[in-house]
Amino acid sequence: MIIASGHIELNTEDDMNRVLEELKRRNVEVPFYSSGKILYVVEGESERQVKIVIEKLREIEGVREVFLSYYSLDGADKGEDFEI
Repeated sequence: MIIASGHIELNTEDDMNRVLEELKRRNVEVPFYSSGKILYVVEGESERQVKIVIEKLREIEGVREVFLSYYSLDGADKGEDFEI
């Protein structure tokens, strides 16, 4: 399982409801939103699947830009934990 998160910057705050509804329709988790920004979390079985979902977020009407803040390693949810 791959997990990625970041934030979406909107064109205007008037776009908030429309974008939130579209994210819900696409099963994108939204833990927080405020002041023209939306925090998102995407989960998928592969890096490719997650990448496609994130790239398509830019196509939503009202989205100015999509930023990626965190991306888990492939296989990080399998096997034993490691120490640094």
